[in-house]
Amino acid sequence: MGTIKPFILQICGYKNTGKTTLVNKLVKFFSKYDLKVGTIKHDGHDFETINYLEDNFQHFNSGAQKSIVFSRNKWLLIEKKENTLEAMMNLMKDMDIIIIEGCKNSSLPKIELLRKGVSEYPVSNPKNRIGVYSDFDYSKERCFKKDNDEIFHFLLKLIGKREKNKKGLLHT
Repeated sequence: MGTIKPFILQICGYKNTGKTTLVNKLVKFFSKYDLKVGTIKHDGHDFETINYLEDNFQHFNSGAQKSIVFSRNKWLLIEKKENTLEAMMNLMKDMDIIIIEGCKNSSLPKIELLRKGVSEYPVSNPKNRIGVYSDFDYSKERCFKKDNDEIFHFLLKLIGKREKNKKGLLHT
């Protein structure tokens, strides 16, 4: 790849603009190119675990400072500890791409989601904003239209990964 590993990309915007949907699409897209993708989701409202019934969340809700659930192929840690975005990114330094959902005030490379009737102009830190992703035409900066594949191919090119054509051959 032509960039520093891992490539960091933030997806930010107001609630109900489609951030999680876009992150999921990006993960699926990049994974098709054999890229290791990690995600970090910021919850500005200090999420609650009260709705989880699995044993590890019961342990956590009972007062455990850390609770881990693991199987042969995966694990999940929940911990009561103040932390930083940088520390979370450091946990994923073995990834090719880290997609961060949220943290709109950071100066990391980002795409902000706009949605008609919800958020119609960018509110994120403009430093390193690649553009906006919107369901309407936004002319004040680069705008990737929702339900258009342009954003995926733009980002793939940005990170320096070559695409496969329909016959499976690589091209840039």
